[in-house]
Amino acid sequence: MSDANRAAKNPANFSRLTIEQRRVIASAGGRAAHANGRAHRFTSEEARSAGKRGGSIVSSDRQHMAEIGAKGGRGKMGYRLYSTEERTAVRELSKRYIETLTRQRNLKHLSRLIGVSEKYLERVQTGIDTPGKTLASLLWLLSEHPEQLAQLESQWAAFKSGPTIPNEQNQSDSSGTMEPPDQRWQP
Repeated sequence: MSDANRAAKNPANFSRLTIEQRRVIASAGGRAAHANGRAHRFTSEEARSAGKRGGSIVSSDRQHMAEIGAKGGRGKMGYRLYSTEERTAVRELSKRYIETLTRQRNLKHLSRLIGVSEKYLERVQTGIDTPGKTLASLLWLLSEHPEQLAQLESQWAAFKSGPTIPNEQNQSDSSGTMEPPDQRWQP
């Protein structure tokens, strides 16, 4: 005998019903309650009042609210990637790296070079946000090797002008060395 047949023979055994069978029964019950005038329809005022009561009860438990807030804070990227000690160190070092880098370029220019928003970089600089490992590593590399900023600028300029496409005549010369391509790809 299948589960559906057993469930049908024992109507109190809802755990054996499929989800679709449960939906059908619940839907029929809802229609019957409304047809008999026994179902309650909340007005928007009643729903608002019920929500306020429930919200005030939950928010009155300060311990619970503190736990919710802490859980939300831990959900941010920096909290998932680092231990508390690492997070503090990464924040402080990132602040120093950005300070070093913004002596040469302003924050807006730096943010465009490394591909993050100026606002986010500002939040990292002030210690509000903790950067992910990739950004923290990039900030460190650029602060240790500031000449790479110029390299990044020239690379982005090359990207803006489009990739180069070699033509047949400059593939290689008789010595087998590559000549620089002279055509630019146009989108």
